[in-house]
Amino acid sequence: LSVEMPTSEADALLLNADMRRLQQVLNNGVSNALKFTDAGGHVAVRARVRPHEQDGWVHVHLTVTDTGIGLGADELQLLCQGDAFAQVGRG
Repeated sequence: LSVEMPTSEADALLLNADMRRLQQVLNNGVSNALKFTDAGGHVAVRARVRPHEQDGWVHVHLTVTDTGIGLGADELQLLCQGDAFAQVGRG
């Protein structure tokens, strides 16, 4: 498991978020990545800071990527429908 964020960005970051929900989303993403990635595979958590010119805020984009079995197109579509809680896949 690796976490990547340039030090200069991390030092200046003040996060205004629903911390409980953020923790839940990251925990679910990392847990699923670890669950479905075979030994020797890779799981990475990345944070990228992006200025958002429309609202003047700086947005933080968090991603969890892995070399696991992945989701099918229909499962990805279900996740992107915006439901607060959806379970898809093999788990």
